[in-house]
Amino acid sequence: MNIILVGDSLLVPSKKLWRWYHDNLSGFLSSSAVKERHQHDFVVKTKDGKSKTILVPILEVDNLVADMAIDVKQIGGVFTRF
Repeated sequence: MNIILVGDSLLVPSKKLWRWYHDNLSGFLSSSAVKERHQHDFVVKTKDGKSKTILVPILEVDNLVADMAIDVKQIGGVFTRF
């Protein structure tokens, strides 16, 4: 069952129902969930000497190895590195 069917059954717009679920019922925005998601963020120094936080919401330390590859995608005829 998807959110559109539930919203139609309850006569609630599906976008509003999704927002209620995401913001309140799921706990996604709770402080403990936010801390858990961003526990692997790291701070780097930029060329101008300032600090910048790199957000890494999903990271498994076990997946990091010495030999990593750059993922390149073609979007709209333009190659983009991720």
